[in-house]
This record gives sequence, structure tokens and C-alpha cells, in this order.
Amino acid sequence: MLEEAHRMVLEGSPDHEQVADKLARAVDVLDSFRPYYIFED
Repeated sequence: MLEEAHRMVLEGSPDHEQVADKLARAVDVLDSFRPYYIFED
């Protein structure tokens, strides 16, 4: 997803909404791998 969005930007794609959507989905995927820590008092 990131590679595809990067390629579209490099090619000067006028479809900024599609690029933004691909970046948002890539961030969601990366965020799903982030460990969540629970801090107890």
C-alpha cells in the first residue's frame, strides 16, 4: 500500500483522494501491529 501510494505521488497522480486513502489504510495496518500496554496504578 505504501509503495503504491508513493508511486502514485512520484507519477504526479492528480487523484489525491485515492493517495490519501491508500496512506490511511497503510497507517491502519501498521497501527494494528502496535503493542498496547496496560499500565496499572
